[in-house]
Amino acid sequence: MSGKMTGFDLGALVIHIRAGVETTIQNHMGRAIHRQFFVAIQDPLEGEGRIHPAEDEPTDRLMPYSTSGLMQIGKTTPIHGKLKVGAEAWLRVTGLTADICAKLEAFRVAPPQYIELDRTPWEIVSISWESQPWGAVSTHQTLMFTAQKLPIPTHIHLEFASPTTFRSDGMNLPVPLPHLVFNSLANRWAEITGAALRDKTLWNAFTRYHIMLNKHDTQTEMVRVKDGGKEIGFTGTAVYEFKRKNEALERENPSLETEIQADYPNLCRVASVLADYAQYAGVGRKTTTGMGMTRRIG
Repeated sequence: MSGKMTGFDLGALVIHIRAGVETTIQNHMGRAIHRQFFVAIQDPLEGEGRIHPAEDEPTDRLMPYSTSGLMQIGKTTPIHGKLKVGAEAWLRVTGLTADICAKLEAFRVAPPQYIELDRTPWEIVSISWESQPWGAVSTHQTLMFTAQKLPIPTHIHLEFASPTTFRSDGMNLPVPLPHLVFNSLANRWAEITGAALRDKTLWNAFTRYHIMLNKHDTQTEMVRVKDGGKEIGFTGTAVYEFKRKNEALERENPSLETEIQADYPNLCRVASVLADYAQYAGVGRKTTTGMGMTRRIG
């Protein structure tokens, strides 16, 4: 498949499909989309190896794309149960590099009639980068340029549409804590682009001491996968507020607090960049298999 450039290096492609046979869905389909969809659209990238792990590789590995689960039309609710022939659904795949976006664009332009998910054929009805609210294209540079041109943000409002969880200190944490959310995004940006947006020590202190969880409306949900495993994540919305000063950090590490104060406007803008990046990268663990689908709202 051609590696022709698309003009963007961030893309979220929405795919509307229709069941080709009667089927029953009992498990979350994120892993099926991960295994089958990317295999269907790409050969290994020349000079870069696979764009997806082998089946026996861990799915927490940071990869240059994300996927969704299989969802009900007009909703982000996973499909579950018996489906008749012709039942409709949608899914989403994203690219975080120009090469992956080019391969997704090639698939959009010349798609097969069917894709196979967990041995079930699904007819492709439509494919679009523009399907709102989950389809979009941009570039890393555009996200940064836009943030610099806008007023310094005071709040960020995120929607976590699929179960989201984090790994911290050897435990899974299905909670929308600011440092977990924004460090996840910052780590993914640095891993994929090869360039951190801010010094790690400075950024970690900013996310822990200067971003507050103002309010949230979230609930936990279970993701069941085919091998009998399960993951617990949260879904819902959260509002994060920036705090100009933190007296606790000023007492504990006055030099670090001074450094944050000097860079405060830009640190808020970096958080804004990452909030927009979430539309493509997702948040937390296992975004390659349908978890952590997130977008900025409001």
